[in-house]
Parts: sequence; structure tokens; C-alpha cells
Amino acid sequence: MFAQSNLSTAVSNLVQSQSSENQTSKSSSDEQADFGLRERILKALTVPKWDTIPSSYISAMESYKPTPGDIYQLTISSFDNGDASVKTVPFQLDTDYCFDLPVIGLFSVKGMDLFTLQKTVTHRLKTVLPVATVDFRLLTPALFDVFIYGKVPSPGKQIMNSTFHLVDSIAMVGGLTPTGSYRKVKVTGADGTERYFDISKYYTNADFSVNPNINPNDVIQILQADILVYASNALLYPGTYELIEGETIDAVIQQSGGFAGDENFIKASVLRKSGSTTETILVEAEFFSEFKLQDKDIINFIPESLQYDPVIIDGAINIGSASFFSQITAQAGLNEANLSGITASLGTNRLYIPYKKGLTVLGALDMAGGPTTVAKMEQAFILKKGSLEKTPLPNLKELWQTRNAELDVILEPGDKVIIPFEEVFVYVAGEVNDPKAIPYISSFALLDYVKVAGGFTLDANYKKYYLLDLEGKRIEVPKDYAVSPGDIIYIERNFAQLSNQAFKDVLIYTSFASSLVATASSIMSLAINIRNWQRN
Repeated sequence: MFAQSNLSTAVSNLVQSQSSENQTSKSSSDEQADFGLRERILKALTVPKWDTIPSSYISAMESYKPTPGDIYQLTISSFDNGDASVKTVPFQLDTDYCFDLPVIGLFSVKGMDLFTLQKTVTHRLKTVLPVATVDFRLLTPALFDVFIYGKVPSPGKQIMNSTFHLVDSIAMVGGLTPTGSYRKVKVTGADGTERYFDISKYYTNADFSVNPNINPNDVIQILQADILVYASNALLYPGTYELIEGETIDAVIQQSGGFAGDENFIKASVLRKSGSTTETILVEAEFFSEFKLQDKDIINFIPESLQYDPVIIDGAINIGSASFFSQITAQAGLNEANLSGITASLGTNRLYIPYKKGLTVLGALDMAGGPTTVAKMEQAFILKKGSLEKTPLPNLKELWQTRNAELDVILEPGDKVIIPFEEVFVYVAGEVNDPKAIPYISSFALLDYVKVAGGFTLDANYKKYYLLDLEGKRIEVPKDYAVSPGDIIYIERNFAQLSNQAFKDVLIYTSFASSLVATASSIMSLAINIRNWQRN
């Protein structure tokens, strides 16, 4: 028999050693591939870090089954001639599930739960002894062996007590391997009785019956999962999920916590391998509860927005900013599943937005980053799908500035919102192959304008870049200079410095050249498109 102090020390040593082993197992387990609920369910499980069980916790453990080796404490308080007397005596439950208590004598507790045991002892003593209070509580649970094996990183014997639950025991051996089953955990009792538990229900349905207390000499086996499927980022918790034979797409949605965001998903694309062939099966939402999944199926959910033609916003918009996609994600309420449907053509300042019911001009403009400083908002218009007829947006500037919903316009699938540029140019002169005036594009860097002007000549000093002011004086700027409308970019020769008078001559030449090219075709397909639309 353990003495009380020795048993407490043993429990303390056990917890320290098991905590150390669990950290090693956890590191090994974390290197495994993501296994859906495996990480979300079992990663949070840790070995209980207690030396003794708090009495408040034990008092609430009505389902605890007394186990041989348990240490209990009996406390009796009484009054004798006005003096208070308190006596505390420890008792251990023997291998026959019996106690030998004062006055009561030898009695069996087999089949009792902790609550019934406490109630029985205190009631019997109070009826035969003139005492004020009687308290009988579990002081230290008995330790016993449990064997865990199968699809776990660290199979073997573990020392536990009856306060441990099934999920605690799985955590102690490092959780599951990527193919381990959490839907059919097998527990064989000391009497040979076999039970199976689906511990996913403990987390998805708060079903405590699937996470029972561990009993002495239990054998826990983690079996091979029969059906593993992968679900896409449309779900709240995307990843790999285990299914039971006959379960459907709805089962995956339920296990994952449902869809992320408020997008309506109308179909599922199921990628299924059969031998050396792969097929894609489209399943309508109304059949999610009927379509049975198979091992290794990959499910991607298709949002309602992708069945419509996208809305296009084109022209003087700010889609070149570094935070563009993070901004439109937040503003549009889109998730990663349908963000891929939004594409931006930076060279043409054109944004394709998946259509969503209720999308308006203001909402689309928000997603585009707003109009640029060179936008001609008073000339903005909408082109309907399949039509060249323009619907003017005369109040766009006021709408953008005031955000007055009464001025907003609801968009339809395939609508094109066109915001023309002001006729502003950037001038490139000096040692470039085709000096010219170039329509200002907000997303263009200095070297982009040089490229459009034919690139550097053989005589160019391509390590220095200048702007010319109105007096012809040059101002050196870095390569990453943010070009503004009206700037004159000058590239000097590599082998000579020009006089100030020469720079004035260059300015005169540039102004003359710009007057010749100002009406030329735009260098950007955007400008070409806008002019074509305006002519129509």
C-alpha cells in the first residue's frame, strides 16, 4: 500500500515525466501533415498538470468511479463541553473495492459513483455519531496502467488515473498520425468489453458521452481511417476530414463549422481519382445531403458569384497600391475561396470583380481603390453587357465625396464602369530612342515611361535620371521616383555634360515634340478602349 505522502510524490513525478514526454511527442506530431480536426481537436489537448486534484473539482465529479488505490480523507468535527474538535483520517480503497471505516466497519463501494459514496458515508456516520459535520472526499486518485497503440506517434503503456478522459489519453501519446481515425476510437476494458467512440462529436455537438473517463487496464486502439477527404478554403476550417462510409458533403460542412463569410455556395466540384483516371463531378447544393463521398475526394465549393459575368471597372482607378487585394477583401467581405475571381490588369487599370447581388458603383469603386487624381469623373459611364449604349454617371464625383446612397447605382452582371483619364501627359526627352509625350498612368514608374519612349540610346547615362523644370534646369531624382502628371523626364548622355542653354533648347524641343504626339494613339490599351467607347 502507498502511504498518502508517497503517493502524492509519485503523482508529482508522474506529471513531470509525462509532461516532458508529451512535449517530445507533440514536436514530432506537429511535423505531420495537417489532418483536419486532428490539429484543431487534439493540438489543444495537453497532459493535465496537477499534483493533487482540487477539492472543488472532485466535488463536481459525480460520474467518477472509485478505483482501488484511491486515497480518501474523512474529516469529522464535533463539540465536547463547548470545545470544537476536528479529526482527519486517510483511508485507501482496497483491491476488493472495500473500506474499513470507524463505526460503519467493512463495506463495499463497487458500482458506486463518487457522489453516491460520499453521500452514503456521511449519512451513516451522522446517524450514529453526535458530530457537527462529516466530510468524506477523494484526496488522491489511484494510478493505473493504460495501453495505447495503433495510428499514434508514441504507442505504449501510460500511467493514468480515473480523472483522465479519452481525449486526454490520446494527447499523452502525441495525438493521431495523419491517417489515424478519430471517428472510431476502440476502447477494450479489463473485462474484454469493446466500445467505439467518435470523438469528433465531443467538439462538434458537445456530446460528452464520446469522451468517457479512462478505467484501469483499458486498451485504446487508434484504427486506420477508411475515408479521408479534403475540403476547400470556403469552409470555416478547411483541411482534411474523416468520414464514415455513406456520409455526404453535408457531413464535411458540419464537421468544419460551416462556410466562412456570407457567400452563397451553389455547387461543389468533387475531384475524384479512380485508378489512373481523374474525374470532376459537379454537385448542386440541393444534393449536398445525398452525394456520398469516397476516400481521397477533393471538394471545392463554387460561390454563386462565379455563375455570373464579372463587373469590370476600368480607367483612372487606384489598383496599383501594394495593399490593393487586402483592401478589397475587407471591403467586399470576400474570402480566399472567391478572391481568386478578382483579377486586376495593372497595365490597363482594369479590375474584374465577381458579381454579387447588390453590388453598386460605389462598392465597385471602393474595391478598385477609388478614382485617381486624374480621373474625369463627370464623363464616367456604364456600358451594359452586349451593348454599346452608354449610361452616364453624372453624379459620380458627388457620390464618391459624399457617399450618398441615393446617388448610387446598382450594377448587373457584365456591366463595365468606365472612368476616363484627364488628358495629362508625362514627357520623356534626351537620350531615348523615341522622345514623346506619354499619357500619365498612375501605376507607371519612371523606367516604365523610359521604356515606352523607346528605351535608352547607346549614348545614354542610364545610371542617372533627371527632371527638367520650366527654366530648363535639371533636377536629379532616384530611379524609384514617383512620377507626377506633367513631369519632364530627361536622360543625359554618358560622355558629356550639357550647358544650361542646351537644356533650354531641350525644353523647347520637348514642348514642340509633345504638341506633335499629344493626339497620337495611346500607349496603353486602356486609353485606346476609352477613346473607342467615347467615339461610340
